[in-house]
Amino acid sequence: MEKVVHVEVNGRGVKSDDIAREIVDLIAKAALRDGKVAISYMRYGDDPARVGIPMKAFAAISSDWESIEGEVARYNPDKVHVSFILDPTLSRGMECWAHMGRRSVLEKVLPGGLVIANTAMAPEDYLRHLPRTDSEYVLVTVDGGGLERPSVLSLLGALAAESQVISEKALRETLGEKYKDLGRFLGARRALKRMKVPAGRGGGPVFPSPPPLPGAAEMPIGVKVPAVPVGGRNPDFKTGSDRTHRPVLDRDRCIRCRTCWIFCPDAAIDIDDEGYPSFALDYCTGCGICAETCPVEAVGSQLELEAEMS
Repeated sequence: MEKVVHVEVNGRGVKSDDIAREIVDLIAKAALRDGKVAISYMRYGDDPARVGIPMKAFAAISSDWESIEGEVARYNPDKVHVSFILDPTLSRGMECWAHMGRRSVLEKVLPGGLVIANTAMAPEDYLRHLPRTDSEYVLVTVDGGGLERPSVLSLLGALAAESQVISEKALRETLGEKYKDLGRFLGARRALKRMKVPAGRGGGPVFPSPPPLPGAAEMPIGVKVPAVPVGGRNPDFKTGSDRTHRPVLDRDRCIRCRTCWIFCPDAAIDIDDEGYPSFALDYCTGCGICAETCPVEAVGSQLELEAEMS
């Protein structure tokens, strides 16, 4: 075993942050049962109470405390051995205020690492949405039964089937303390689908390398931050990665009342020259308020991955 093994879980604030937390906590507890040392912690990209904000949870596992001691001060690890994707639309990238622009959901995965995605799609189909990487990895898809509250048992069953990070026995015993029925955990080995992804494969967006961050010697004494112009949007912080579903307008139904424009909490709606609303998808978080407030039900929604392929 390497000195420290890292597991990450990619989820969304409010929708699946409790699932992400539960997964890393259970992994850490199972590792302790295996006689190892482990910690678990979380990281948000923005306000943790904001619905849909990309977030991460981590577990770090080692055979000795000295190797893992420095992990308690980490914001997130440099690389991970196992990565869970709770919402498959996170393949579009994750915007985080502490990063510079949208980052790949696979950015931290080590060569030969394991990616476990919560989706009913086969790995070959989901790969069309994932960004290309410079190294090979193993992609496993397992249907956890929902985007917002997937089955912890199915996902950890896939981990037990595909990884030696912790023993299946320790995971089963740890889960048994909380769950009476471990059917989905035990059945995950038969239900999962697996493929080895060669380097350079993937059909999703290409993400540039992260910009270099200044060290202490390069940091200025004072910083001037330009304000966003009135009526404008921040070009350096786009919140479209918060979205699982995107709004869709039925122009035949729309009466051009501007109700959706008034109620949009993110100022992500413009009015075109004909008076119809148009959605600024870089900033739309997919909250659904436009659909809820439309008096004539002219605004519907479409799963983001379906929109990508249409």
